[in-house]
Amino acid sequence: MYKYYIKDIKSKKERSGRNGSNKTNHRACINTYRCISTHILHTLLNSIMDKQKKLEHLMVDIETMGTGSYSAIVSIAAVEFDINTGITGNTFYVNIDLQSCLDAGLKTDEETVQWWSKQSEKAKMMLNEEKATLPEALKMFKKFCKHEDVQIWGNSARFDLGLLENAFEVTKIAKPWQYYNERCVRTLVGYLPNNKKNTPFVGTPHNAIDDCLHQIKYCSAIWNALYPNQPIN
Repeated sequence: MYKYYIKDIKSKKERSGRNGSNKTNHRACINTYRCISTHILHTLLNSIMDKQKKLEHLMVDIETMGTGSYSAIVSIAAVEFDINTGITGNTFYVNIDLQSCLDAGLKTDEETVQWWSKQSEKAKMMLNEEKATLPEALKMFKKFCKHEDVQIWGNSARFDLGLLENAFEVTKIAKPWQYYNERCVRTLVGYLPNNKKNTPFVGTPHNAIDDCLHQIKYCSAIWNALYPNQPIN
């Protein structure tokens, strides 16, 4: 589209040079630039409208201080996305005060605490930024989810969504999704595991937002390889 308009400008200039009509040349350039500006405006508006479309899927990742049921959660991240295109929308991230998890009855395990000590400084520093209490974090997450019909993904569903459900239970806050809308990243990956292996990681491993974005990339690729242009109902 842009090459066509640029070529059009040159041809009009050349014709104007041959007949000596500067006014015609000037008018042609103005009209052409108007066409370019209109095209750019339409492109931007379409991009904004695409972003505003309701994204039906939500990728969730949590960082914890344990791997069993009722483990303490130290961060929650979520990213809206479209399974067919991989387009992402709004993002959510919150760090959680560990003591507030323990006070609510959640627990840690020594093995996971030791595992965290061996992770990158960047990943650990992220967890030390501004923190909310567990009830505050869950209420913020619930508000972000917006509607109960969202198709919510975990890796696996039993881990991310299961531990989140434990946290909602002990704080007596209703979880913001329906059990039948839970989706499992690991189940999908099992069909085409090489797609995950061949997807390069961008960002910091165990940064929950970066983990979400990475999972969205390979889940969308796998879904399209299995079912081209078919949404999940």
